[in-house]
Amino acid sequence: MFAKFFLALFLVFSTAAFAASLSWNGTWVGNWDKGGSGTQIVFAGETFISIYWDGDYVSDAQGAVSKDGKTVTITWTGAHAVLTRDGETAAHIVIREKGKPDAAFAVKRDNE
Repeated sequence: MFAKFFLALFLVFSTAAFAASLSWNGTWVGNWDKGGSGTQIVFAGETFISIYWDGDYVSDAQGAVSKDGKTVTITWTGAHAVLTRDGETAAHIVIREKGKPDAAFAVKRDNE
C-alpha cells in the first residue's frame, strides 16, 4: 500500500517538475501555410520580447507568462492573444482583434 502511495507521489512531482522545466525561450512560428499571414513570437527566457503579426512587428505588444508557465497572454492596441503550450516545442495561439474574425493556429519553436 505504501509503495503505491509513494509511486503515485513520485509521478505527481516528476510530472510537475517536467512541466516547470519547459521554457518559452526562443522564437515560435506558425500560420505561414495555407494563405496565412504568418506569425513570429520571440522570448528571452520566460520574458516576452515581440510578436510579428499581420505583416509587421507589433510595436506596443506586451506579454505575460502565467505562473504555471503553460500560457502567455499578449496584448496590443485593439487585440489580445493567448498562446498555450501543447508540448516541449509545440503550442497554439488564438488572436482576437477588434472588427476581425478570431485567428487560431498551431505554432512551433523555430528550427524544430
